[in-house]
Amino acid sequence: MKWVILGLVLTNVAFFGWRLSQDQEVVVADVAAPPAVGVAMVNRLLLVSEVESGVLRRRRTLPSRQPASAPQPQSSERLAGDHEGTVSVPLAEALALSPMADRECYTLGPLENEDDISALGAWFNAQGSQATLRSDERREVTSTWVFLPPLESREAADARVREMQAANIDDIYVIPRGDMANAISLGLYSQNDTLQRRVSQLEGRGFAPSVLPRYRTATASWFDVTTSAAQPMTVGVLDQIFPDLIIRQVPCGDAAIAGDPAISYNPPDLRQEGSYSDNASGAASEASGRSDTQ
Repeated sequence: MKWVILGLVLTNVAFFGWRLSQDQEVVVADVAAPPAVGVAMVNRLLLVSEVESGVLRRRRTLPSRQPASAPQPQSSERLAGDHEGTVSVPLAEALALSPMADRECYTLGPLENEDDISALGAWFNAQGSQATLRSDERREVTSTWVFLPPLESREAADARVREMQAANIDDIYVIPRGDMANAISLGLYSQNDTLQRRVSQLEGRGFAPSVLPRYRTATASWFDVTTSAAQPMTVGVLDQIFPDLIIRQVPCGDAAIAGDPAISYNPPDLRQEGSYSDNASGAASEASGRSDTQ
Protein backbone atom coordinates (compact mmCIF):
# COMPACT_ATOMS: atom_id res chain seq x y z
CA MET A 1 0.00 0.00 0.00
CA LYS A 2 2.83 2.35 0.86
CA TRP A 3 4.44 1.70 -2.48
CA VAL A 4 1.24 2.49 -4.34
CA ILE A 5 0.90 5.88 -2.66
CA LEU A 6 4.57 6.69 -3.34
CA GLY A 7 4.13 5.81 -7.04
CA LEU A 8 1.13 8.11 -7.35
CA VAL A 9 3.07 11.00 -5.78
CA LEU A 10 6.01 10.52 -8.14
CA THR A 11 3.64 10.32 -11.08
CA ASN A 12 2.03 13.67 -10.11
CA VAL A 13 5.41 15.31 -9.68
CA ALA A 14 6.55 14.11 -13.08
CA PHE A 15 3.35 15.31 -14.73
CA PHE A 16 3.64 18.74 -13.08
CA GLY A 17 7.22 19.09 -14.26
CA TRP A 18 6.30 18.14 -17.80
CA ARG A 19 3.45 20.71 -17.91
CA LEU A 20 5.74 23.43 -16.56
CA SER A 21 8.36 22.76 -19.21
CA GLN A 22 5.73 22.92 -21.96
CA ASP A 23 4.49 26.34 -20.81
CA GLN A 24 8.02 27.81 -20.86
CA GLU A 25 8.67 26.57 -24.40
CA VAL A 26 5.48 28.22 -25.61
CA VAL A 27 6.42 31.59 -24.05
CA VAL A 28 9.93 31.51 -25.51
CA ALA A 29 8.60 30.64 -28.93
CA ASP A 30 6.10 33.51 -28.81
CA VAL A 31 8.83 36.01 -27.96
CA ALA A 32 11.81 34.87 -29.98
CA ALA A 33 10.42 33.43 -33.15
CA PRO A 34 8.70 35.78 -35.63
CA PRO A 35 5.48 34.54 -37.05
CA ALA A 36 6.09 32.34 -40.02
CA VAL A 37 4.74 33.62 -43.28
CA GLY A 38 3.47 31.03 -45.55
CA VAL A 39 2.56 31.19 -49.19
CA ALA A 40 -1.05 31.17 -48.19
CA MET A 41 -0.63 34.41 -46.25
CA VAL A 42 0.76 36.39 -49.25
CA ASN A 43 -1.76 38.67 -50.94
CA ARG A 44 -2.48 37.71 -54.48
CA LEU A 45 -3.83 39.83 -57.31
CA LEU A 46 -7.57 39.69 -57.38
CA LEU A 47 -9.85 40.10 -60.31
CA VAL A 48 -12.36 42.89 -60.14
CA SER A 49 -15.13 40.35 -60.29
CA GLU A 50 -13.74 38.69 -57.16
CA VAL A 51 -14.02 41.81 -55.00
CA GLU A 52 -17.23 43.20 -53.65
CA SER A 53 -18.16 46.55 -55.16
CA GLY A 54 -18.46 48.17 -51.75
CA VAL A 55 -14.86 47.29 -50.89
CA LEU A 56 -13.35 48.83 -54.04
CA ARG A 57 -11.62 52.23 -53.66
CA ARG A 58 -9.33 54.33 -55.84
CA ARG A 59 -5.68 53.77 -55.11
CA ARG A 60 -3.52 56.94 -55.18
CA THR A 61 -0.59 56.62 -57.52
CA LEU A 62 2.64 57.80 -55.97
CA PRO A 63 5.16 59.59 -58.21
CA SER A 64 8.00 57.39 -59.29
CA ARG A 65 11.36 58.31 -57.87
CA GLN A 66 13.72 59.38 -60.62
CA PRO A 67 17.47 59.21 -60.18
CA ALA A 68 19.09 62.52 -59.31
CA SER A 69 20.50 64.33 -62.33
CA ALA A 70 22.40 67.51 -62.97
CA PRO A 71 20.24 70.63 -63.38
CA GLN A 72 19.42 71.36 -66.97
CA PRO A 73 20.47 74.76 -68.37
CA GLN A 74 17.64 77.20 -68.81
CA SER A 75 16.74 78.24 -72.31
CA SER A 76 16.96 81.79 -73.52
CA GLU A 77 13.16 81.97 -73.46
CA ARG A 78 13.06 81.08 -69.76
CA LEU A 79 15.87 83.45 -68.92
CA ALA A 80 14.12 86.25 -70.76
CA GLY A 81 10.87 85.57 -68.89
CA ASP A 82 12.38 85.35 -65.40
CA HIS A 83 12.50 89.16 -65.13
CA GLU A 84 9.36 91.09 -64.61
CA GLY A 85 8.40 93.31 -67.51
CA THR A 86 10.46 91.46 -70.13
CA VAL A 87 9.18 89.57 -73.15
CA SER A 88 10.26 86.03 -73.88
CA VAL A 89 12.10 86.24 -77.22
CA PRO A 90 14.41 83.58 -78.70
CA LEU A 91 18.02 84.66 -78.96
CA ALA A 92 18.18 84.41 -82.74
CA GLU A 93 15.05 86.52 -83.07
CA ALA A 94 16.45 89.11 -80.68
CA LEU A 95 19.58 89.44 -82.81
CA ALA A 96 17.48 89.78 -85.93
CA LEU A 97 15.54 92.60 -84.31
CA SER A 98 18.74 94.48 -83.48
CA PRO A 99 19.07 97.57 -85.73
CA MET A 100 22.81 97.00 -86.12
CA ALA A 101 22.90 93.23 -86.64
CA ASP A 102 22.46 93.19 -90.42
CA ARG A 103 23.05 96.77 -91.52
CA GLU A 104 25.80 98.92 -92.98
CA CYS A 105 26.02 102.68 -92.44
CA TYR A 106 27.68 105.38 -94.52
CA THR A 107 28.20 109.13 -94.47
CA LEU A 108 28.37 110.90 -97.83
CA GLY A 109 29.17 114.50 -98.62
CA PRO A 110 29.70 117.37 -98.66
CA LEU A 111 27.03 118.60 -101.06
CA GLU A 112 26.29 122.25 -101.75
CA ASN A 113 24.32 122.10 -104.98
CA GLU A 114 20.58 121.58 -104.56
CA ASP A 115 20.38 119.61 -107.80
CA ASP A 116 23.05 117.19 -106.58
CA ILE A 117 21.22 116.79 -103.26
CA SER A 118 17.93 116.01 -105.01
CA ALA A 119 19.56 113.61 -107.46
CA LEU A 120 21.40 111.72 -104.73
CA GLY A 121 18.30 111.53 -102.55
CA ALA A 122 16.30 110.09 -105.46
CA TRP A 123 19.03 107.52 -106.08
CA PHE A 124 18.88 106.36 -102.45
CA ASN A 125 15.10 106.04 -102.64
CA ALA A 126 15.38 103.93 -105.78
CA GLN A 127 17.89 101.66 -104.03
CA GLY A 128 15.62 101.22 -101.01
CA SER A 129 18.20 102.74 -98.67
CA GLN A 130 17.31 104.73 -95.58
CA ALA A 131 18.91 108.15 -96.04
CA THR A 132 18.84 111.15 -93.70
CA LEU A 133 19.92 114.58 -94.90
CA ARG A 134 21.62 116.97 -92.50
CA SER A 135 23.30 120.31 -93.02
CA ASP A 136 26.03 122.15 -91.18
CA GLU A 137 28.36 125.07 -91.55
CA ARG A 138 32.05 124.58 -92.08
CA ARG A 139 35.09 126.64 -92.97
CA GLU A 140 36.61 126.05 -96.38
CA VAL A 141 39.99 127.17 -97.63
CA THR A 142 39.48 129.40 -100.64
CA SER A 143 43.05 130.54 -101.21
CA THR A 144 46.44 130.92 -99.58
CA TRP A 145 48.23 134.24 -99.14
CA VAL A 146 52.00 134.40 -99.59
CA PHE A 147 53.77 137.37 -97.97
CA LEU A 148 56.78 138.66 -96.10
CA PRO A 149 56.04 139.74 -92.50
CA PRO A 150 55.77 143.48 -91.71
CA LEU A 151 59.07 145.38 -91.60
CA GLU A 152 59.90 148.16 -89.13
CA SER A 153 59.19 151.00 -91.56
CA ARG A 154 58.01 151.82 -95.04
CA GLU A 155 61.57 152.66 -96.07
CA ALA A 156 62.71 149.17 -95.03
CA ALA A 157 59.84 147.63 -96.95
CA ASP A 158 60.70 149.61 -100.10
CA ALA A 159 64.33 148.55 -99.80
CA ARG A 160 63.28 144.87 -99.56
CA VAL A 161 61.12 145.30 -102.65
CA ARG A 162 64.11 146.59 -104.62
CA GLU A 163 66.12 143.53 -103.54
CA MET A 164 63.40 141.22 -104.76
CA GLN A 165 63.04 143.03 -108.06
CA ALA A 166 66.79 142.70 -108.57
CA ALA A 167 66.31 138.92 -108.10
CA ASN A 168 63.67 138.90 -110.87
CA ILE A 169 60.75 138.45 -108.48
CA ASP A 170 57.56 140.21 -109.50
CA ASP A 171 53.97 140.41 -108.22
CA ILE A 172 55.03 142.45 -105.20
CA TYR A 173 52.89 144.85 -103.19
CA VAL A 174 53.59 146.70 -99.92
CA ILE A 175 50.63 146.86 -97.48
CA PRO A 176 50.26 150.59 -96.67
CA ARG A 177 48.14 150.47 -93.48
CA GLY A 178 46.47 148.35 -90.81
CA ASP A 179 47.86 145.59 -88.62
CA MET A 180 49.86 144.29 -91.56
CA ALA A 181 51.30 147.68 -92.58
CA ASN A 182 54.72 147.38 -94.27
CA ALA A 183 54.21 143.69 -95.01
CA ILE A 184 55.02 142.63 -98.56
CA SER A 185 52.28 140.71 -100.35
CA LEU A 186 53.45 138.14 -102.88
CA GLY A 187 50.11 136.86 -104.20
CA LEU A 188 47.02 134.76 -103.47
CA TYR A 189 46.96 131.15 -104.68
CA SER A 190 43.99 128.83 -104.91
CA GLN A 191 45.87 125.86 -106.37
CA ASN A 192 48.37 123.90 -104.34
CA ASP A 193 50.82 123.35 -107.19
CA THR A 194 51.12 127.05 -108.03
CA LEU A 195 51.46 127.80 -104.33
CA GLN A 196 54.34 125.36 -104.02
CA ARG A 197 56.10 126.79 -107.06
CA ARG A 198 55.85 130.34 -105.68
CA VAL A 199 57.22 129.35 -102.28
CA SER A 200 60.07 127.37 -103.87
CA GLN A 201 60.98 130.36 -106.08
CA LEU A 202 61.20 132.74 -103.13
CA GLU A 203 63.16 130.34 -100.95
CA GLY A 204 65.54 129.55 -103.81
CA ARG A 205 66.42 133.24 -104.08
CA GLY A 206 67.09 133.79 -100.42
CA PHE A 207 63.73 134.95 -99.09
CA ALA A 208 61.65 133.30 -96.35
CA PRO A 209 57.96 133.79 -97.14
CA SER A 210 55.03 133.12 -94.84
CA VAL A 211 51.74 131.61 -95.95
CA LEU A 212 48.27 132.12 -94.51
CA PRO A 213 45.12 130.24 -95.61
CA ARG A 214 42.00 132.26 -96.31
CA TYR A 215 38.65 130.74 -95.36
CA ARG A 216 35.01 131.16 -96.14
CA THR A 217 32.02 129.80 -94.22
CA ALA A 218 29.90 127.47 -96.33
CA THR A 219 26.78 125.43 -95.67
CA ALA A 220 27.25 121.82 -96.69
CA SER A 221 24.83 118.89 -96.67
CA TRP A 222 25.57 115.28 -95.78
CA PHE A 223 23.64 112.07 -96.24
CA ASP A 224 23.67 109.50 -93.44
CA VAL A 225 22.68 106.25 -95.14
CA THR A 226 21.68 102.85 -93.72
CA THR A 227 21.60 99.84 -96.03
CA SER A 228 21.09 96.11 -95.65
CA ALA A 229 24.28 94.08 -95.29
CA ALA A 230 22.81 91.60 -97.77
CA GLN A 231 22.50 94.41 -100.34
CA PRO A 232 25.36 96.84 -99.59
CA MET A 233 25.62 100.20 -101.26
CA THR A 234 27.31 100.13 -104.66
CA VAL A 235 30.08 102.60 -103.98
CA GLY A 236 31.57 102.17 -107.46
CA VAL A 237 28.37 103.38 -109.12
CA LEU A 238 28.25 106.44 -106.87
CA ASP A 239 31.86 107.27 -107.74
CA GLN A 240 30.89 107.42 -111.39
CA ILE A 241 27.78 109.54 -110.84
CA PHE A 242 29.25 111.84 -108.17
CA PRO A 243 33.05 111.76 -108.57
CA ASP A 244 33.64 114.51 -105.99
CA LEU A 245 31.57 112.80 -103.31
CA ILE A 246 33.39 111.61 -100.20
CA ILE A 247 32.00 108.24 -99.06
CA ARG A 248 32.92 106.85 -95.67
CA GLN A 249 31.58 103.72 -94.00
CA VAL A 250 30.97 104.30 -90.29
CA PRO A 251 29.78 102.09 -87.41
CA CYS A 252 26.01 102.16 -87.20
CA GLY A 253 24.86 104.35 -84.33
CA ASP A 254 27.92 106.61 -84.41
CA ALA A 255 27.43 110.34 -84.20
CA ALA A 256 27.57 112.38 -87.35
CA ILE A 257 31.11 113.11 -88.47
CA ALA A 258 30.46 116.38 -90.29
CA GLY A 259 33.44 118.64 -90.07
CA ASP A 260 35.84 115.76 -89.48
CA PRO A 261 39.26 117.05 -90.57
CA ALA A 262 39.90 113.73 -92.26
CA ILE A 263 37.24 114.49 -94.84
CA SER A 264 37.88 118.21 -95.23
CA TYR A 265 40.44 119.89 -97.44
CA ASN A 266 43.54 120.85 -95.48
CA PRO A 267 46.14 123.04 -97.17
CA PRO A 268 49.82 122.22 -96.69
CA ASP A 269 51.22 123.70 -93.50
CA LEU A 270 53.80 126.04 -94.95
CA ARG A 271 53.59 128.68 -92.25
CA GLN A 272 56.82 129.53 -90.49
CA GLU A 273 57.10 130.37 -86.84
CA GLY A 274 54.73 133.10 -85.83
CA SER A 275 51.07 133.41 -86.71
CA TYR A 276 48.92 136.28 -87.81
CA SER A 277 45.43 137.25 -86.81
CA ASP A 278 42.42 137.17 -89.08
CA ASN A 279 43.06 140.85 -89.77
CA ALA A 280 45.65 139.64 -92.26
CA SER A 281 42.79 138.51 -94.46
CA GLY A 282 41.82 142.12 -94.98
CA ALA A 283 45.34 142.97 -96.01
CA ALA A 284 45.38 140.02 -98.38
CA SER A 285 42.11 141.19 -99.91
CA GLU A 286 43.55 144.64 -100.44
CA ALA A 287 46.71 143.19 -101.96
CA SER A 288 44.79 140.87 -104.24
CA GLY A 289 43.71 143.82 -106.35
CA ARG A 290 47.31 144.64 -107.13
CA SER A 291 48.86 141.18 -107.43
CA ASP A 292 48.01 138.27 -109.69
CA THR A 293 45.78 135.63 -108.12
CA GLN A 294 46.76 132.31 -109.66
